[in-house]
Amino acid sequence: MAALRNLAIGILKTAGHASVAAACRHHARDATRTLETLGLRPA
Repeated sequence: MAALRNLAIGILKTAGHASVAAACRHHARDATRTLETLGLRPA
């Protein structure tokens, strides 16, 4: 679980988010934002 958490934090930091907490709130509002951050398209 810690490895997955660290992976998520790394992805958010690489995407340019300064605050992990703010980024989590931002992505929690809309599931497609997470896909966009990962470079994927919603189906």
